[in-house]
Amino acid sequence: MMRTGFFLLAFLLVGLSAEVAGARWSSWLERAPLNTDIRFVDPSLQWGLARACRWLAFPINLPVLAGLVYAFERERADFSYFIYVFFGILVGSFLLSAVLSPFIGVFSMIPIIALETFLLLRFCVDTLKSAVTVVVFYHLFQIAYVLAYRAIAAKYS
Repeated sequence: MMRTGFFLLAFLLVGLSAEVAGARWSSWLERAPLNTDIRFVDPSLQWGLARACRWLAFPINLPVLAGLVYAFERERADFSYFIYVFFGILVGSFLLSAVLSPFIGVFSMIPIIALETFLLLRFCVDTLKSAVTVVVFYHLFQIAYVLAYRAIAAKYS
């Protein structure tokens, strides 16, 4: 099950990379997930730090979300559909950001948070309170990731 998830993650990373596709997909990768938004890190940084910030975030988000679900739900959490929930959140975030970001800007995070809460509540956690708590801490982690990476980039550029 986990091996299938990692293969799907690798396929998604290769399929969506601008280098492989041969086109600039800058608007496709904005705000979905938040720590992969390329506007938070200067794309002209040396050593590919901007690309590293984005592509390192994808594999890190999976264990962080799993850890948050486990931390708040313990034995009540159902991890049988977790990998599908994670990819649903990832793909849904891409699609919602691509469709809504040009029109409502930063408020496109609201439908993304609603989607994540619904998927976690439907498939992984028991209560709405724990689903909202997991989603809030998940986005707080993403903000902390962006701030830490910007600090690292500022130090070495």
